[in-house]
Amino acid sequence: MASERLFDDRDTCHVFDNEYGSDHRAIHTAIGMGEAVEDLTASRYLLQKADWKAIRDRIERHLANNPFPTDDLEAMQGYIQEVTQTAIDHHCPKAKPSKHAKRWWTNDLTSLRKEYTKARNLARSRRRQGRRDDSLKIATKIARHDFHHAIKKRKKAHWTEFLGDSANIWKAA
Repeated sequence: MASERLFDDRDTCHVFDNEYGSDHRAIHTAIGMGEAVEDLTASRYLLQKADWKAIRDRIERHLANNPFPTDDLEAMQGYIQEVTQTAIDHHCPKAKPSKHAKRWWTNDLTSLRKEYTKARNLARSRRRQGRRDDSLKIATKIARHDFHHAIKKRKKAHWTEFLGDSANIWKAA
């Protein structure tokens, strides 16, 4: 069910072993694309691990060796931006996106998790010391509820946003 060229470029083509209770069988076909496909995931800089002294030195050397454009404000801005970007590209490592990252996670959830963890650890340490404190137990329970409730809300909102984009309907299916 493919053209000759696609048939020649196929990597694998086989029937899945699993039976899904249908009279149809799923077929797995992988077609080679020739060259490696570029990873389009957005990478970000790890600015906390950047060598800022080396970045400043590189910018300073470049500005000393190359004349600064003085004819146009936009040319000056573009020059500064290009020199700075080149230095950052050279001396700042990029983050490797985790395959375990949750797309729905937000900074609010991080702060709620920290609050819950802090309350839980305090209540646990007091309990281990033999000093039970019901107010800490209640605060921990409230923090846990808030954290888990926020996760459920965020997951639902993310799913709704995901399905709102018509391009994702086939991924969801």
